[in-house]
Amino acid sequence: MAETARRIIMGADTHKQFHTVAVISKTGERLASKSFDANTKGYRQALTWTRSFGEVMRAGVESCGTYGAGLCVYLKKSSIEVYDVYAADKQKRRRRGKDDTEDAFQAAEAALSLERCAVAKDASAMLESLSLLKMAYAQTVKHRTATVNALKAAVVSLPDALRSRLRHMGTPELVRTCCAFRTSADNDMKLVLRTMAKRIQYLDVERALLDKKIESYADALLPCTKSLLGIGHHGATTFLCAAGQNIERMKSESAFSMLCGTSPLPVSTSNNYHHRLNRGGNRKANSAVHTMAIVRIKGCEKTQRFVDKKMSEGKSKKDAIRILKRYLVREVYKALRADIAALGLAG
Repeated sequence: MAETARRIIMGADTHKQFHTVAVISKTGERLASKSFDANTKGYRQALTWTRSFGEVMRAGVESCGTYGAGLCVYLKKSSIEVYDVYAADKQKRRRRGKDDTEDAFQAAEAALSLERCAVAKDASAMLESLSLLKMAYAQTVKHRTATVNALKAAVVSLPDALRSRLRHMGTPELVRTCCAFRTSADNDMKLVLRTMAKRIQYLDVERALLDKKIESYADALLPCTKSLLGIGHHGATTFLCAAGQNIERMKSESAFSMLCGTSPLPVSTSNNYHHRLNRGGNRKANSAVHTMAIVRIKGCEKTQRFVDKKMSEGKSKKDAIRILKRYLVREVYKALRADIAALGLAG
């Protein structure tokens, strides 16, 4: 057995059925690797095996939000600092190839150097439920939109007598009319229209139910964040899911801005100094910031004056909105921290 004084780093390449775990020393020496089942028993065996090489300094785990979520939670409960490792380095992958063992070692090396990784996000059962609700809501909205589009496309190809009756109707009236059709064995067209309309009505009920549940979470968890102009309960809960309850892992609002994809990135040359939009970060959070910016531009005189001022200074409208989004993230970060602190979730 290795010396118990040795300090080691754990890396994990996670999958649905099993995880591959690798161990390196604090100097980067590759020690060993092994695969374990992706369940509680496997997590326990993986940690016991890893600790046989020495004291675990930290762990780098790929896909902490999906396949690696269970391992991440288990390691945190065992008082091990866990880092969420991003995609493998492409240059190393080209040189060394790719397999589960190599990915596990690269995850450990990323955790050792603290590059290509970030402190793993904490999420209580309450936040996990909220994330699932938002996922279900997004899927419901997506399916409803697809069904409405399919219904309107079907109307275009109907016989003239029925098409002329339906083609000028708005969506609510079209759905009500199609739901009221009496179907018969010799009229498959009306059966199809009625089926799609009934599906839209069902999805409307499901969407309203999920929306109400999400709003109740926002009211209970995020009163400060939800009260910000232009954010609403969907935007507030999106920011919470993106940040996690351990928002203190982001040392400043600049780090939160990077998470939301609103931090300015320089794209300058010797004669041209300017910044561009950040295309990285959490895109759902970025979408929530963008919605917040557009709402304020349309309905807030102070925001309108700000955008006009930036444009008068020579900025394009896109640049003015980019700058505005950076300021809005600062507001969100402060409100989000206040809400999490009030709940007693912040570490």
